Amino acid sequence: MNTGFWERGRHFVAIVAALCLVLFLVIIYVFFSVSKIKNVAPEPYVTIINNNITAKTKLLTIKAAILTYTTHRDKKHLAQLKFKSKVFRASIYHDLLAERTLDLHSHYGDLDELTQINDQVAKAFDDIDRLTLGGIEDAQKVISDFDKSYMRLNAYLSSFVANVQQRQADFLDFKESFYNKQYVYLGIIFLCSMLMVGVISWMYLNQIRLAKDLEEKTKIMEEAKRNAEQSASAKARFLANMSHEMRTPLNAIIGLSQKEYYQSSDEQTRHFLSMIHSSGEHLLKLINNVLDLSKIEKGKSTLSYDDFYLSELIDVSKTVFVNYDKQL
Repeated sequence: MNTGFWERGRHFVAIVAALCLVLFLVIIYVFFSVSKIKNVAPEPYVTIINNNITAKTKLLTIKAAILTYTTHRDKKHLAQLKFKSKVFRASIYHDLLAERTLDLHSHYGDLDELTQINDQVAKAFDDIDRLTLGGIEDAQKVISDFDKSYMRLNAYLSSFVANVQQRQADFLDFKESFYNKQYVYLGIIFLCSMLMVGVISWMYLNQIRLAKDLEEKTKIMEEAKRNAEQSASAKARFLANMSHEMRTPLNAIIGLSQKEYYQSSDEQTRHFLSMIHSSGEHLLKLINNVLDLSKIEKGKSTLSYDDFYLSELIDVSKTVFVNYDKQL
């Protein structure tokens, strides 16, 4: 019984340990996944679009200023053109050559292409600085250079933004897949928790049932013990009463069969009376032994030491069995 109980207990311990291990591993993986997605930086989509629009807009602004100059061709408009050229040149360089911008282009674009575009834009700005009054052909050449720079920058940034948009879409898909997995992991955690609660509850209820059964069996055993004690007590009382009731007439038989009362009788009568007397004493000893048995059951027995003659014991036994044989 103890071996079976240990086998069942070992199985339950193994099940609970396995569920705890699975729950622990899933929780660790969930925290690892959360930290992993936190370390993934969001794609700089808004920043790239702003840089794209700003750089292209500034080139178009310079082109418009050159066209204005070609219409008026005076010192005032030339000075305004060169001033705007310096301002927008620094601004475009800041937009396209800043450290964060170069870092973004190294991940999602082509730094060599961006460097060539910057060199082409810088050459166009240098041509503006060399413009003089009346140089309409030089102004047309600068406009042509800005158009080429604009078209090349527009094509590059369009491809650049497409790559970023694709990475942004991949990032959103990854986040969605991640959150879907989290629901699965949470479901596993919930399921393992419910299984653990179920197993522990079952073990607790089983323990209550076993305790109740043990209590009931204990009550039954106590009741059986009380009944046995009452039965033993009743038997002891019965034996004591019966031995007392049997001693009284037996003592009379033994007393009246003593040979002193029959000295004048014949030999055969005295022999029969002697047999009655010895048989009575033997029966009295048997009754006393029965009473001693009841004392032993109560734990109150005492040992007594008496002297006897073996020959007399043999004669008494022989007399009893001889008479019994004659009756048969």
